[in-house]
Amino acid sequence: MNVNEYISSGVIETCILGIADANEMALFEKMRQENNDVHQYALQFETELEQQFMQESVHLPENDNLKNAVFSSVSQPTESAKVVPIATTPKKSIFSKYAVAASIALLLGSLIANFTLLTNIKKQQSEITSLKTNATEVKEFDFLKNPEIVPIAMNGVGVHAICRCSIYWDKKGKKIYFQIHHLMQTADDKAYQLWAMVGGKPVSVGMIKFDGNKQPLTLINTPDNATAFSLTLENATGAATPNEDVYLKGTI
Repeated sequence: MNVNEYISSGVIETCILGIADANEMALFEKMRQENNDVHQYALQFETELEQQFMQESVHLPENDNLKNAVFSSVSQPTESAKVVPIATTPKKSIFSKYAVAASIALLLGSLIANFTLLTNIKKQQSEITSLKTNATEVKEFDFLKNPEIVPIAMNGVGVHAICRCSIYWDKKGKKIYFQIHHLMQTADDKAYQLWAMVGGKPVSVGMIKFDGNKQPLTLINTPDNATAFSLTLENATGAATPNEDVYLKGTI
């Protein structure tokens, strides 16, 4: 699932509303820290929620007599409530007006929130169900639970600026989990090659054959003292040294 699919899935909204599970929240925090599009979308949704709340909120006047009337009315049985002329009890009439307005605003706010939540849940229902029932795919994201993982943003270079990927480096296990967000699929005779910069020289980490599947890829035997990573497109058999057409770069 790329960034656009992640944003449109509705997971961000459920995380902000506090109804997502622990794994979804962990992935959301990672994505928000590493991807500006995700952060901006989340910020916009939070702002819209705040604005909606402010628009739908009804504030009662700061009046002690009115507050007493509110608490008195709430504490009395509903059978004792009566409609009285405005001229005889003006303060109770004022309370009734605000109470009705507040009730309408709260009802509208509840309807809007429920409708928004239902829409988002329906949008992501099939995808979430698929992820939760596929044990292999869920396990592939377990590396996010490792507190020693080092995340590295891989940004597009030059004409490949649209490309985006992420590296999650397990230094202790000498593994790299390579997450593709946006990358062109390779031809049959081509493959991407990941390079680690060690002492100012590129060292091959491994080959990445991208066929459209965006599940994290695992690469092993990563150099301990790497200071940066880059990605080039090479022949499918790999190259001894990278060519000059660099697709991605990421600094630790």
